[in-house]
Amino acid sequence: MSKLNKLRLASLALAGLGAVASGSALAAPSMTVDSNGGIELFELDDTNYWFKLGGRLHFLNVWYDGNPIARSKFPSGSLISNAMLSFKGGVGNNWVYKLDVYFTGIPTGLRNDFGTSSFGEAFIAYNGCDRFWIALGQISVPYSMEGWASSSDSPFIGSSLPVSAFAPYYGLGVYAEWHGDMFTAAGAVYHPSAGTFQIGDNLGNPPTVAGSGVNGSDPGSEPIGVGARITFSPVHNNEKAYHAGFSYRYEDLQDNANSFNYIAPTEISSRQAPVIFTNIPPNSAQSHRVVGGELAARWNEFMLA
Repeated sequence: MSKLNKLRLASLALAGLGAVASGSALAAPSMTVDSNGGIELFELDDTNYWFKLGGRLHFLNVWYDGNPIARSKFPSGSLISNAMLSFKGGVGNNWVYKLDVYFTGIPTGLRNDFGTSSFGEAFIAYNGCDRFWIALGQISVPYSMEGWASSSDSPFIGSSLPVSAFAPYYGLGVYAEWHGDMFTAAGAVYHPSAGTFQIGDNLGNPPTVAGSGVNGSDPGSEPIGVGARITFSPVHNNEKAYHAGFSYRYEDLQDNANSFNYIAPTEISSRQAPVIFTNIPPNSAQSHRVVGGELAARWNEFMLA
């Protein structure tokens, strides 16, 4: 998509929001507009219709100091690490929808993603059950405290190397969550590698390397992944909190054509920064599992995780 088309889409979205706000304000005096954390339009009565437009922009400028050899491996530079528009809304009392659009590609930190656009979370959810809700669409896969939290809430500039390498990004499937007073449980069943589009292969000559088929496609049906996370927090108040969690993820891979690797950018990256990867030979893995644990505590302004 060209830059002009992206700007046109953003302009149309803002214009549409303005039309909704002005039209609804004329048609329904009960409509209210709030600008705290985004632009939100909602009704105060029991129908509970609301719409919110938000987003974020993270800009980094990195300077490395050291001898010439070190600077050649870790060059200084700048980076828009996160540029996103978010659309959220509710229909009635129990249905919620969300659509995130990233303008720097799928947020993996890989350099060849920059300059593209893709969907982040894009789902419709039902939250009519007490302490339980379920979502269908493109979802975040539950894994680890740092990987699950929004980048806007992270106390650090970038994600740690284990989270960048092992935490999933998005999947196409179903997500369910339950939360109690001290426990939470979340799970997902999904197709991994969300955000990619593939065309069917030539049946007469299927590819044997991932991405070498027709229009860069992979052969066979999409693999299946499952992810789960449970947490325990016996104390959480304004003064202190204690937290423990466990995550598990399993993903099947294409049997005859996959180039699976664990990949992570450096924790503080510029556009020229290197990427760390495991260099697993093509077609040598059929599946992978990742297990993670988490511990955290907070005492007033001091946090340990």
